[in-house]
Amino acid sequence: MCNRTKAALAVMLATVFLLCILSPIASNASDDSMVVPENAVVLKTEIADVYNNADAIVTIISDDGDYVTSVNLYRMMKARGLKCTVAGVISMISDHLPVWDKYVSEDVIDLVSHSYDHIKMDDDSDIAEDVYVLKHEIADAHRFLEERYETGQVAFVSPENIMCKKGYDILTGLGIQAVRGDEKGYNSLNPEEGTEAGEWFNLFCMPIVGEGIDSKVRNGWIDKAENDCTWLIEMWHNVRAEDDGQFQTLLIPEAEEHLDYIVEKKNSGNIWVATYTEAVKYIVEKQNSKTVAYISNNQLVVYCWFIDSDISYNIYDQFLTVNIKLPKEYKIKGADENDVVEDYVSINIIPGKTAVFDLEIVSN
Repeated sequence: MCNRTKAALAVMLATVFLLCILSPIASNASDDSMVVPENAVVLKTEIADVYNNADAIVTIISDDGDYVTSVNLYRMMKARGLKCTVAGVISMISDHLPVWDKYVSEDVIDLVSHSYDHIKMDDDSDIAEDVYVLKHEIADAHRFLEERYETGQVAFVSPENIMCKKGYDILTGLGIQAVRGDEKGYNSLNPEEGTEAGEWFNLFCMPIVGEGIDSKVRNGWIDKAENDCTWLIEMWHNVRAEDDGQFQTLLIPEAEEHLDYIVEKKNSGNIWVATYTEAVKYIVEKQNSKTVAYISNNQLVVYCWFIDSDISYNIYDQFLTVNIKLPKEYKIKGADENDVVEDYVSINIIPGKTAVFDLEIVSN
């Protein structure tokens, strides 16, 4: 197990909704604005590497936005309580926007940009020097999704998994944090800034179809990600009942067999099946947050804030799992005794919010 405290923790699922009061803190919060009462007992806190103290992150990204594939993905994911990301080409998804609206609103499919018209944008291409066309392919696609779905776009998938320097500059200016690359591999749970393989602007992925790749191999990726504590991004394309002759088409029975294995691992708590957007947000928040937890007047108070003032609370709103060492004499009121293991409790909290829990004294 990769999380240092995983064996000693039981995540209090939905605790933040059931047992505490959430309140906003200032968007420009800093250490100075976090006033801890004089009589408070400050506790040790640690942000988990992965949501709910899982060992690894698994993300499925289906490229392009093929309509039939979207129908198949929606059905398979919803039936299993999963969700995935579609990297949509705007000119491809535009013919079926009401359907995409439904999938996004139900939180089954996360839609990110794969450019406007799927034009390859490597440094050797003509478009690499045409800023006007680059901005259309990248910025116009970005704004289309932001305006339609009223959510901040933080992740991007380049056409053919390659991008030129000026394109990277445009993506940076738009606030994009992550770009999937072309090299095979597993990503760190803490990618570094940069465009080298495995860094934020060139993330590793595993293509779902290829020579020698079958269900055993695919399921082995999940096991390896779990054992090595990494972030696995699977690159999917079309999903069909029969082979349509397109690039890396995955047949439905194979897709379902793999998804069933993912569900098994998810239900065990060993992996977090996250959309591209969720995973990026969690990691960025974890890399740029501080937390404080203290006991005062028989209440546990926990808050989390960004140390980088450029990070927007309106965009980065993914729950973070915070592990807190609670003194033995206390328990959270209403919580099961199994929610405290070796004096640790875990809660999920949104940065920029304060969580307040009523405590009770544990009788000896």
